[in-house]
Amino acid sequence: MLGYKDIPSASNGLEGFEMAEKTHYDVILMDIQMPVMDGYTSLERIMSSPLTGQPCVVALTANADMVSQAQVHGDLADQVGHSG
Repeated sequence: MLGYKDIPSASNGLEGFEMAEKTHYDVILMDIQMPVMDGYTSLERIMSSPLTGQPCVVALTANADMVSQAQVHGDLADQVGHSG
């Protein structure tokens, strides 16, 4: 497809973190609600690891109500040291 190879995927947050340490990714799509290790913890580990290269992480969640969106936005901003 358009010259790209198969896109790897992780079954849980721990597996995603381990993959990010082994392979340099420019962009990671991260589900906030994952088994074994949630997306918040996985994101924190990815961003603090010297082996990941600080990829752009796009956080996703199935919780679509406004309260959940605001909480996720605030929580993630706190994790990466940004606000707004």
